Amino acid sequence: MRIGICGTQCSGKTTLAKYIANCEHIPALLDLAGQFDNRHLMSTQIAIADYQMQSERGHQDGFVSDRTIFDNIAYQSYLDPQFTFCHQIYREHLQRCPYDLVVFVDEYFPIEDTGHRSINIEQQSYVYYFLKTRVPEYTRSASIPLVCVCGSTEHRYDMICDFLRTRLKYECD
Repeated sequence: MRIGICGTQCSGKTTLAKYIANCEHIPALLDLAGQFDNRHLMSTQIAIADYQMQSERGHQDGFVSDRTIFDNIAYQSYLDPQFTFCHQIYREHLQRCPYDLVVFVDEYFPIEDTGHRSINIEQQSYVYYFLKTRVPEYTRSASIPLVCVCGSTEHRYDMICDFLRTRLKYECD
């Protein structure tokens, strides 16, 4: 199972990814963007997306990631709403290495300055709105199941398992 979790920073994506990885015994791809400095630069966002795609391709048997290619598109769009240079590359990646499920964390919390993330409230709001409105469109066009979750980590996991059980006939561990 290849699960991508998308949402704004400080929405609990990493916590949920760790929880799913532990429960489902699959590798977790965590905080891939955190390894990059100067994330306010388009060139860095492109490098993050490339690293995301390489990491996903390296785990064809399954993974849970606390970031998706859709997050990359959202951050790139924030920097330049007209930027579409990489979109064909992202579509090709989704064809070669599609997610079995995309989880949208439909909430966010006040940003904490941890030293490696932007504390730009405007950016957080933009990314949230972008993901909330565009991810359903992207997943539908790529035929990728999408589930929106909120609440505690355990509640989010239960929502995912219920979705998988009813829509994909998959039983969580």
